[in-house]
Amino acid sequence: MKKVKILPIYLSFLILIYILFVIIVNLSSFPRLHGDEAWFGLNAREILHHCFD
Repeated sequence: MKKVKILPIYLSFLILIYILFVIIVNLSSFPRLHGDEAWFGLNAREILHHCFD
């Protein structure tokens, strides 16, 4: 039987904890529209409401 090394498992666990922490901390700002995405959405809404009357 092979002996499992602790360091790779420990390192993988730390990386997972770090990723979860970053996601949870930035959850309040995700998703958000930036720059041209927001303008495109506003233009599409304006076209939808004013051109199809």
